[in-house]
Amino acid sequence: MTAFMGRLTPEYVQSISGKDDVLQKLLLEIFESDWTKAKECLLFDRWPLGKTVKAPHHSASLSLMGELVKLRTRVCNAVASTTQRTILQQLQQEPLTASNPLHLAGLDAAFRLEVSGGSAELHFSPLTSTGAEKLTSDIDVASGGLNTEIAVRLFNTNFRQALRVNWDPATVFDYNVYAADWIFPQNFVDVVVGNTTERTPRPEDILATDSGESPQTDARLQRERARLLVTASLLHLRRSCTPSEWASYLQQRASEGALIVTQLQVVNNQFAAFSAEIAAAVTPLRASVPRSPSLWPDSYVEEALETRARNQIYQNRLLRVKALRLSYKLLKETATKTDADRQQMYTLAMQITEALTDSIYFANEVYATEGATLHATQAIQKVAKARSEGRILVVHLTDTQYLQSFHENVGDALHSLSHYESDPSYAAYRAGKYIERMLLAGEILAKGAPVLRGHQSYAFLKALAEKAAVVKASEDGDDPVKIAPFFQDYKSAADLVLLRKAVLKLGAELAGKIPE
Repeated sequence: MTAFMGRLTPEYVQSISGKDDVLQKLLLEIFESDWTKAKECLLFDRWPLGKTVKAPHHSASLSLMGELVKLRTRVCNAVASTTQRTILQQLQQEPLTASNPLHLAGLDAAFRLEVSGGSAELHFSPLTSTGAEKLTSDIDVASGGLNTEIAVRLFNTNFRQALRVNWDPATVFDYNVYAADWIFPQNFVDVVVGNTTERTPRPEDILATDSGESPQTDARLQRERARLLVTASLLHLRRSCTPSEWASYLQQRASEGALIVTQLQVVNNQFAAFSAEIAAAVTPLRASVPRSPSLWPDSYVEEALETRARNQIYQNRLLRVKALRLSYKLLKETATKTDADRQQMYTLAMQITEALTDSIYFANEVYATEGATLHATQAIQKVAKARSEGRILVVHLTDTQYLQSFHENVGDALHSLSHYESDPSYAAYRAGKYIERMLLAGEILAKGAPVLRGHQSYAFLKALAEKAAVVKASEDGDDPVKIAPFFQDYKSAADLVLLRKAVLKLGAELAGKIPE
């Protein structure tokens, strides 16, 4: 490490630019296959040798991080291509063991028939990544196709084999591939008038068209799904709370009545059960993955172990999602449907939603609900893209979908404050994006009522979110060292505690005044 730090100059970085073998060796050896370690050194100038060795010049470190970002794209695109090229073989050889949900549902023959033909793209097609190619960005890749649930596992396996590492791409590159979840553009309803498009996203399963059910029955299904998704969004919030914060949140919302108290207790019980499941999965990994001497604390390895354990659970749970989706597909394709078939499709649509939210809980850094996903990708990102192109896009989401987004972004703001707590100014900056989304959803839910804008925390949270957005869009927004002066009010852990309290208090008090 000392020798590497001594030779890390702009000239050295230029000499290895584009040389994937050299760059990959640096990432896997110097930074021990951990993107977080690389960011700590190259972006924050926090090298594990402390002050015993002079840190390289910050500009050289930034240049090297830029080369690693380009390496990430090349390596992961290659793994995605390998995964698509081998997906048919994997599907044809997929073991339908006694415990496999496909076998348990009696879908062996239907699954084998489904994978016997068609192109690889039909079964797995990675979509455009939602992360920017910036030094500080992570990369999240959704996927489409009939068997994305199995392709996620194949991608992670191919990645570990290609790089000969024990860790998943989430650890090595902060890169995540997800199965198809909440975005189904083929069901979107777009009405175009001149330069304006009115878009209404529709869910994966629509009984009125899939089974011939009445619109009233389909509307009832969507209401029941919405209630389930609100609970999932609260679970996403719970995972980012400390026990005392959750107790405070529960206390603040208890005045709403017994129903919300029961719902939050269910959420807490599920959180405890899922946490125990993760801990149980980490134990055998901890024993099987060899450890080498490291300059960094054991906490980095523990985080990598948990990430791999979570991914294993995510991959396993996706098999149930696949079985449910295939069952629904078979009924949908039945020419003549009985009342029992239509009722079964109703049940399956609910089960798909529940199984998907449960599986996504274990995925690394992704929104858990339909509302949060559609709000971010459609009502924010797609709207902004249309505006930059001189078009107008209006996205119509339901109040319940905005409530899901509100809850999840409260949770993600808390997560950012915790994840970056060693650098309070940067933590406040990173939380700003989620605070902005939280407030955008809250403003729509409040419908102009003073319940939000009159809240004691609203003004300064709004100011923080707006500042974070301006800094992110500036030339300084990809360099933590340059970002820090913009957030000098956040200097200590105590400052972050106050910010967490403000976020959670607004999160509880606004939610309590919004009907589901």
